[in-house]
Amino acid sequence: MVIRMNDDIIEISGKIDSNNAAEFEKALFEAVSANKSETPILDAEELEYISSAGLRVFMKLRKQIGKPPIIKNVSSEVYEIFNVTGFTQLLDVRKKLREISVDGCEQIGAGMSSRVYRINADTIVKVFYPGIGLERIEEERENAKTVFVNGIPTAITFDIVKCGDCYGSVYELIDAVQFSIFLRDNPEKASEYRVKYARMLKDMHQIKLTDKFQNMKTLYKKWISDLRMFFTQEEMDALCGLIDVIPDRDTFVHCDAHIGNVMVQDGELILIDMADAGIGHPVFDIGTLCWHYRLMPNSQGRDFGLKTILGFVPENNDMLNAIWDDLIKVYFEPKSETELIKINKIAYIIGTLRNTVTAAKHSQMPAQYKKMIIDAAKKELLPNIEEYKKLLGNVDEYFTN
Repeated sequence: MVIRMNDDIIEISGKIDSNNAAEFEKALFEAVSANKSETPILDAEELEYISSAGLRVFMKLRKQIGKPPIIKNVSSEVYEIFNVTGFTQLLDVRKKLREISVDGCEQIGAGMSSRVYRINADTIVKVFYPGIGLERIEEERENAKTVFVNGIPTAITFDIVKCGDCYGSVYELIDAVQFSIFLRDNPEKASEYRVKYARMLKDMHQIKLTDKFQNMKTLYKKWISDLRMFFTQEEMDALCGLIDVIPDRDTFVHCDAHIGNVMVQDGELILIDMADAGIGHPVFDIGTLCWHYRLMPNSQGRDFGLKTILGFVPENNDMLNAIWDDLIKVYFEPKSETELIKINKIAYIIGTLRNTVTAAKHSQMPAQYKKMIIDAAKKELLPNIEEYKKLLGNVDEYFTN
């Protein structure tokens, strides 16, 4: 048994049993004391075996620090010991992640935070960009499980892996293809599937969830607060004012349900990417889709945005315009041109705001694109705050579901 420090990580190797448990306890507690972290992180990649005597040492540590220590990179064999003894319920035990390569794999999708590759006929992997941590990916997996049991068509990752310096989520999606690619390659089915997509979104917004999920209004305000380098406090308060007037809802909101985050499998549409999912008013989803289908395709950042989100840049905007037109027609069933204009205006406001907060949300966004969208917010949103607040405050006039 060996304990050594590697930066802020306490590394454990060898075997721990009744013969050396006392020695292990002394060395571990000395290392934790020297480390002084609030939550010790123990790397057990080289831990070969642990007996009940060793497990009791971890329980003593848990009692001393008042919380479960993190024990990561645990092999499958050692994890099984923790699991069958019930210690996975008492300690934060994390299996060592499987490592895979996507070299030579077909890329079947892309987004602002990840790329999607087909590993084989049965599985795909969503590889997140560098800097996106394991905690966010695990949270997305838990979100997906919760919404799935509530009847929302989503794919659940069955494995989290390492892919070079990045993390990835593996999904079992047999013969699935990204919806954007499906629409591009199957124009004869496009109209049918655009309607199916709109109905899926409307059905999704019938589902109520508990406050276990993050609140969309709170999330947007956080994103706005992260823009302090671009806006004054008064300007940020004004933008938050747009959020405040939106009626509260406990409706499920995906927050990024564009066609790059939908897969087609056996004729069914399946949502992926639950990283920002939460509860709130459906206008947050509709506004975000307005940004993807109406605002971005007509912006100076069109090529960057569409390539990043869809994985390709359409020759023209016809495909995206048709998606938006069918979405509004099926989702809202507007009864007049005046109603249609107001719905589009409300979506435009939220879409412009969503475009703005991407400057905080996506660190890999080019600086010139960030400047462009911040300038647009100062030109389009800030001068019209009071008018826009009135429209958003009455949004339930159009969202009857």
